[in-house]
Amino acid sequence: MIASAVTLTLAATAASAAVLSYSETTGGFRSPARGWNSFGLQANNINGDFSFDQAHVTAQCDLLASQLAGANYTLTLYDASKFDVPALAEHLHAHGLQLGLYVVPGALRTEVNKTILGTGTRIGDVCTGDEGLARCVFDYTRPEVQTCHDSVVQQFAEWGADMIKLDYVTPGSPDNGQHLPSDQSAALDRSPACFRVWNAHADGMRTDQDISNSGETKLLAWATAKRAVDNYRQWIVAVGGIFTKDEAAAGAPGPGQPARGQ
Repeated sequence: MIASAVTLTLAATAASAAVLSYSETTGGFRSPARGWNSFGLQANNINGDFSFDQAHVTAQCDLLASQLAGANYTLTLYDASKFDVPALAEHLHAHGLQLGLYVVPGALRTEVNKTILGTGTRIGDVCTGDEGLARCVFDYTRPEVQTCHDSVVQQFAEWGADMIKLDYVTPGSPDNGQHLPSDQSAALDRSPACFRVWNAHADGMRTDQDISNSGETKLLAWATAKRAVDNYRQWIVAVGGIFTKDEAAAGAPGPGQPARGQ
């Protein structure tokens, strides 16, 4: 969710107002990504006939193209391990849609014996421990880790992917305080609370949790949708009332800077 211009009245200075304006991102976007992914159908009991396979996903994408493309719904995300990715990308592109791939940090622990492309280094040599989600933790001081990520992105590009969604990169994901004893974690200086560099490296930032309705027969609950709106409002207030000019120059989206909220 995003607005082209948002006027804020800050509580601390009731007579003042700030305007957030949004320009085009480096990737050519002026609004958040709109599309479809299978998670909503997989997470609840709304449609017992839906099977998570290429045929059913293709049918959903064709419906997206025929009924929602005019509203800028152009992206489709799915599990790349279960599909013929290049064939699906070609089909989507023929209908004016785009393909997004979803990944999380770390490498699967079942793949630690695989060799990183272009090196003599095994994944297990630079990725150990438990990142969560069945993955190990990369040692980002090793140059082979960047080489590994470069090769994965290159593979996605060769498959025809148009977007990559990288999840679990905010503080506390997937486990709050991961790898830190509680006494050390409590002693950390948390000002600023986040690194304001995201928009130099990405076209969008997620501002809320999943809006799926897991285990229920309705696709979406109103309370969940309202939470997303409320959290987006909090993000707007944070951008308008906290970031200084120096912080904005360091990467925080200020007036006239590219910014996309999802």
